[in-house]
Amino acid sequence: MGNMRRYRCTRFAGWLLAAAVLLAACLPSARASGGTALGAGSYEIGSSSLSLYVNAMGGIQFANGIYRGASVTVDGAGNAQLTLRFGAGQVTIYSITVDTFIHATPTVDGTQYTVPPGYYDPQGVVRTAAYTLSGNTALDNNGESVRYVDSMTFPVSVGTGTATYHLWLYVNSNVMGCQFGSGSGSAGSNSPGQLTSYAATLSIDWDSVQGGSVATSSPSEPGAQQTPDAQSSGSPIQEPSPAPGDGGEDGPIGGSGLVEIPAVVRLASTVETASYTVSARDLDLPPGAHVAVSASPEGTLQNGADKIVFANVLAGETLQATGDTLTGVIQVDGSPSNVGSYTGTVQFAIRIVRGDG
Repeated sequence: MGNMRRYRCTRFAGWLLAAAVLLAACLPSARASGGTALGAGSYEIGSSSLSLYVNAMGGIQFANGIYRGASVTVDGAGNAQLTLRFGAGQVTIYSITVDTFIHATPTVDGTQYTVPPGYYDPQGVVRTAAYTLSGNTALDNNGESVRYVDSMTFPVSVGTGTATYHLWLYVNSNVMGCQFGSGSGSAGSNSPGQLTSYAATLSIDWDSVQGGSVATSSPSEPGAQQTPDAQSSGSPIQEPSPAPGDGGEDGPIGGSGLVEIPAVVRLASTVETASYTVSARDLDLPPGAHVAVSASPEGTLQNGADKIVFANVLAGETLQATGDTLTGVIQVDGSPSNVGSYTGTVQFAIRIVRGDG
């Protein structure tokens, strides 16, 4: 991931530190269409299903209520992105009703894990998907209210007939959680990020694609396969200094520490996504206080007049102790027309939040 940029937390409430991270991508010419006959636009998929089946406890289908449907978006070069919609569901285990949901940052035995939703590529490798979190919450296995994953998006090739895909999903509940994947492992429940014998199997009937609305992205000419190689650097914008004797509306919090953000984020030549880690160092905070980190959710890479959109998803927002981490994912969406260097920025905001805030 290259060098790290370090941003020192301050002792005042409400002040934001914005770290502008520059993304640069050297991109070849635009991608080929991938064989889809769909024009640029967004389409609802009429027939799709997700299986999250556990054969224990009398046999439980954990996808019930969680899976809400799918749509596909095609850009001007024919590249397709599949979006799956999720919600909070319920299952009944031995007459007990259990609330279920997909969780990207579960906590098990006091340890928080980062297990963003993903998909298996054609070579059987798990790739991280872009995802969003619901504004609603559900109770996790610790009785805490948490925001759950309500969508994930990843690249696909649109075909005909029914296609199946394996996904990488951690399903949590107010009782326990379970990692679903290809079904090739042996780990048990409450084992985030470990292979289990439970498969997350998605079925898409490509013949059921319905309607279509014109895409907002500009079409680009089809061409050779393109893959980005992005690198970033960044420098902080100085935070404003309060007037003498003015600690802010909420008064001074106290505390200090470092937040590290990678100075370089690279996208390998064969993928369109890259992950990065934001980490806390030397945190010394008052009881109940934490560091809150947020990042701009999207941006644009540009080379002259040619632009390409990227999404930025940061899993979670809270750093409470030294060693805590947050995982982000950059995903390029679209096909550039020109060969060369594309640049853009991601903004990060970092602040100390008091225990009652």
